[in-house]
Amino acid sequence: MSSLPTLSRRESVKREKRRRIIAPPPRLRGQGFERATTQEIARLARIATGTLFLYARDKRELLLMVFNDELESITTPASPPNASGSLLEQLVAFYRPRFEFWVQDVPLARLVTAEVYASRAPAEVGVELARVVARQQRMVSELERKVVAYARYRAPNSPPRRHDRERHPLLYVGELRVWLSGPEPGVDAAVANLTRFWTLFLHGIFRSPTKTP
Repeated sequence: MSSLPTLSRRESVKREKRRRIIAPPPRLRGQGFERATTQEIARLARIATGTLFLYARDKRELLLMVFNDELESITTPASPPNASGSLLEQLVAFYRPRFEFWVQDVPLARLVTAEVYASRAPAEVGVELARVVARQQRMVSELERKVVAYARYRAPNSPPRRHDRERHPLLYVGELRVWLSGPEPGVDAAVANLTRFWTLFLHGIFRSPTKTP
């Protein structure tokens, strides 16, 4: 039986440095990260400042890097659509882990979401932001798959229009921004609000097209 390939020493050292960078100590959580300098971040990760910039080209990319791996682990598992179940329940199950993730450190979550949804020129998009964009596209594809599968089972004579199907992730983005701006964000409250919006939205996208005279 063949053994699993082992990492080279160089690759092992590289991974260990990256692990220390994306696992900042408590003092860099929340507003601490916003105030910290790249020199301090490098010192706490026990690496040279120049080495830090081999992993992230600026502090903004470093902030996204801290979150990307964890968000990837939430997004990657894609359970098959349950056509016989409630689409609303599927959507709640899809998004609840994200609210549970963000609520762990609300001040830092505010920083990273502000960076993700900020307008910027294509030249400003680095590796970590590109990862965010790719993950968002996968999320949209997964959600669209759930909507289409549900429509085939529940509303075969009134399929959702593509223009409407692609809008439902915006409900999550909008609620996330509003939720994080509150004084004490709670997961149940966020899911309840999102469920209300989805109920109205799904009623709209599965309605029969209105004929105009």
